[in-house]
Amino acid sequence: MAEVNENIQHRQKLWGGRFTEENNPLFVRFNESLSVDYRLLPHDIKATKAFTQALSEIAVLSEKELHKLHQALDEIEKETRENPSLIQQAIYDGVEDVHTFVEQSLVDKIGELAYKANTGRSRNEQVSCATRLWVLEHIDILLHLTKALQNALVEQAQENIDVVVMGYTHLQQAQPITWGHYFLSFYEMFKRDCARLLDVKKRVNISPLGMGAIAGNSWNLDRKKMAENLGFADIVQNSLDAVSDRDYIIELLANISLIGVHLSRFAEDMIIYSSSEFNLVEMSDLVATGSSLMPQKKNPDAMELIRGKAGRLNGYLIALLTTVKGLPSGYNKDLQEDKEALFLAVDSVSNMIKVTTITVQSLTIKRNKNYDHSLCVATELADYLARKGIPFRKAHHIVGQLTAYALACSKSLSQLSLGEFRQFSAEIKEDVYPILTIDSAINSKTAIGGTAVANVALAIAEINRDIENGM
Repeated sequence: MAEVNENIQHRQKLWGGRFTEENNPLFVRFNESLSVDYRLLPHDIKATKAFTQALSEIAVLSEKELHKLHQALDEIEKETRENPSLIQQAIYDGVEDVHTFVEQSLVDKIGELAYKANTGRSRNEQVSCATRLWVLEHIDILLHLTKALQNALVEQAQENIDVVVMGYTHLQQAQPITWGHYFLSFYEMFKRDCARLLDVKKRVNISPLGMGAIAGNSWNLDRKKMAENLGFADIVQNSLDAVSDRDYIIELLANISLIGVHLSRFAEDMIIYSSSEFNLVEMSDLVATGSSLMPQKKNPDAMELIRGKAGRLNGYLIALLTTVKGLPSGYNKDLQEDKEALFLAVDSVSNMIKVTTITVQSLTIKRNKNYDHSLCVATELADYLARKGIPFRKAHHIVGQLTAYALACSKSLSQLSLGEFRQFSAEIKEDVYPILTIDSAINSKTAIGGTAVANVALAIAEINRDIENGM
């Protein structure tokens, strides 16, 4: 953080009238939020335009004054975008927050007319409005990034639709599936994430502008028209709630945490699957690093960082929940802490999604894995016995005994002779062998949602139709 100039000008505060002494420079540095909330500047300016438009409609501002204000606001936005050092200088000079920065920049450009722009308006409603606008914009960005990741997953699913991979439970070999089925499982996770983002967007998309500091507004402003001008779907109904509500940020952080969890689960799979012991995939050089000592190493650093950063996303959520849990009604300065958690979480998860997308797009699947001697078809044998009329729990027990026998003989189930099978059940016939293949195990799972290649092909076709229809 830049150091604060000790020669702080009194005009730089929006609240200095009742004070006779300047703040301690350390407190100024401690109190400022411009170094974080400067990112709200375009949205604060947009809200100020809507608010001043409403003021002009009740004759607080003339058309000439309104035009002058809006022209100055456009200049401020353009200048700060082209010259970010203006913000750094303002932090050094002790400007408290983005709202103060905008007002003082207006004063510098158009003099005392600037002070009319906030007639009847509080920073409490300003920050809520600007933050909501920022969140709406970035929800759309997160949706776009997540859908790009989903597309990459679908492409890998299509390319590897019938390539066999082991399915694991408890990280033990369970049943054979296909890579197509595997990639679509993560598609579904991120589909839920998109649905949650769209759901929280409805609760973000309401305007608090015109709610004042806590009690409302006495200037007879048209709040609904202001909301429409800003693109909001509705207006907040209670002024006390409006200025202190951060539920929508907490919801978004919770959604982001879940996205992080899903990214981390994928990352964990890739870390394990790319190891020499599993040897199922290879990371592209685009997202891997080497060792400073061991020349042979290719480390899955991208995925390890995804796994690590997911924990930080959870931390941002818990930090804000802890901040708001004991706050009394109305605005409290504690709420200034919401922006840092919000911005860091959105920035972090955005980069995590982008890196994961690159990883998926450039991933190499090892296609030469052979599971023919695995015991993963045991469930198929139990189903076979159940279809012969043996109650499934009893069939399960018989196959468990057969499995123990096969392990003792160092054989797979498919390598057992018919005589060996019949030591455990007379119901087992020659027709058992076709069902003990990996291909049969996979393609027998024809119920909707199963790993049969035909099922996965139908799922991909349906997803592609949704993509074409913009869903």
